[in-house]
Amino acid sequence: MDSINNIIDYDNSEDQNQQLIPAKAFILALKRFIYRFLLIDSNIENMILYIYFLDFTLNLWTSDINRELIKKLFPTCLLVSHAYNSYVYLHNNEKTTNKRQKKSFASTSSTTRKTLIKKYKKFTD
Repeated sequence: MDSINNIIDYDNSEDQNQQLIPAKAFILALKRFIYRFLLIDSNIENMILYIYFLDFTLNLWTSDINRELIKKLFPTCLLVSHAYNSYVYLHNNEKTTNKRQKKSFASTSSTTRKTLIKKYKKFTD
């Protein structure tokens, strides 16, 4: 799974100069692939996933995804048979990352709130 972790941005930063594939976009592309191809044709399990994910006419990717980034980073070692396990793995990692970010935000917000209250009290005293 290192081949996937090295190319995925779990933070989903909306940087215009993105260097990694956003996790949400990759998860959605995998989900679309699974529904459109794996549920219909099981004879493609030993094919390279790269072939499908670089065919942008299949509309697996969202329209805002950088095609050059996909061409550059998509792992060539993944087979079609890895699609579902990759989806589950990425989905779980993204959920974990989101929980961690929410906790971090909550504690930061709490600290900021306390600081503002202290400043307000000093100001009003």
